[in-house]
Amino acid sequence: NSQRPEGRPWLANCGFALAAIECRVHPEVTAPATVFDCKAGVRWLRANGKAYGLDPERIGTWGSSAGGHLSALMAVSGDVPELEGDGGNPGISTVIQAACDQCGPTDLERMADPELAARSPVLHEVTDNFVGGPVAEHRETARLVSPIHHVSPACPPILVLHGEDDPTVPVAESTIFHRALIAAGVDS
Repeated sequence: NSQRPEGRPWLANCGFALAAIECRVHPEVTAPATVFDCKAGVRWLRANGKAYGLDPERIGTWGSSAGGHLSALMAVSGDVPELEGDGGNPGISTVIQAACDQCGPTDLERMADPELAARSPVLHEVTDNFVGGPVAEHRETARLVSPIHHVSPACPPILVLHGEDDPTVPVAESTIFHRALIAAGVDS
């Protein structure tokens, strides 16, 4: 993938093992298939990690923008059956122990608001593609794949990073998510 950093990522220099999960995206699939692929990746790591010297009980996620959305969703949805999919290693937990959401959208249903959609045209287009059509017509899917709708006290610690000058994802997405996590007693 041309978007992956060249050379040794700085986290590896700090003693972390890194794995990049491949997931299908639009136009090949719509939500929640991308989430299913991420969950399958976690199940694979958990089932096979020891063979690679990994601790299968210490898995975290990190992503930016769309990857931030997926990282946040992985953190809050470890017990949501509708988001598990059937990709390999059935019965293995997809509960992760930490996450970093870097400028990810967290409430995709908000893109059904015409005023907000007009202020965030790129996010609006990407969200429509992700959920399989206009968000207003696919609210159930948008809600299912929105991290904000799965926040609970059971969530692992989540680091939320976002800049006020983000041209694609409004910083309000992270602020609202962070406040919901804090209200639920999550370390955010």
